[in-house]
Amino acid sequence: MDGLTQYAVFAADDIFTLSQGFLPETATSAQTSSARITAVLSAANYTGATSLTASPTATLGAYTIASGTNVNAYLNRIQEAEQGRIFMSRTGDLTSQPRVGNTISGSVADFHDDGTNIPYNSLGIIFNADVIVNRASIQHLGATSPQVADDAASQAKYLIQNVSITNSLLHNDAAALTLADYLLVGEPVATFNAVQTDYLMLTTAQREALALVDIGDTITITNTITGGQVAQELSVEGVEISVNINNGHRVTFYTASTVIVYEFILNDPIYGKLGIQDPQPVLA
Repeated sequence: MDGLTQYAVFAADDIFTLSQGFLPETATSAQTSSARITAVLSAANYTGATSLTASPTATLGAYTIASGTNVNAYLNRIQEAEQGRIFMSRTGDLTSQPRVGNTISGSVADFHDDGTNIPYNSLGIIFNADVIVNRASIQHLGATSPQVADDAASQAKYLIQNVSITNSLLHNDAAALTLADYLLVGEPVATFNAVQTDYLMLTTAQREALALVDIGDTITITNTITGGQVAQELSVEGVEISVNINNGHRVTFYTASTVIVYEFILNDPIYGKLGIQDPQPVLA
């Protein structure tokens, strides 16, 4: 009706369902984070599809789950110990991924601002002291004192910036100290943390490629600056999609730093060389 009629559609995936569910008192054994997720979903009578990591990092302790514990809140505590990702995939699978680190997954989408590859109309960058963690304190449920990791050099430059977890599901002090060391970020790094593009700017093939991008995938963003280009390979940590009458279909990918470690392929002129990897960032 003259373009004045608008419809707002609200939908929820199974994360909403899990956030409404509560667990009975449940005894657990020392087990991997993936095995604990399976046990929790079983206790909650969850019947949805799952995709759980086969090689998690964290082993969780034998801590009884109290009656009335919220299902999604407990899954988030598992994620807190694993430091991977737990999310609902674009295909509706409850997905868990191991502790975030180096990846061998190559880029699934390349964004450029020079007229090549996938164009974008907005780019976010973060470079400040807010991301610094130079003291991490982790105490698991069975401990009487925390395990602490410090970055003295960073503390001298930026003062103490602390993160503390006091009720971790990790099974022992060694695992808690490993997590504390993992959480340290002593220096800020300039990182592209978001890229936005409108489907009206894209070819059909580019639209189809972006429709398949999910959390945990790797994308590349190249930005032209004075004197050259900065290119970064980044992990996708969030996806936001909007559709309206003004811009049509718009997608924003929220990103974080990652390092791709390429496979060693015998006799390959590039990947046949030991130690080859793509540094971050690249100045061309």
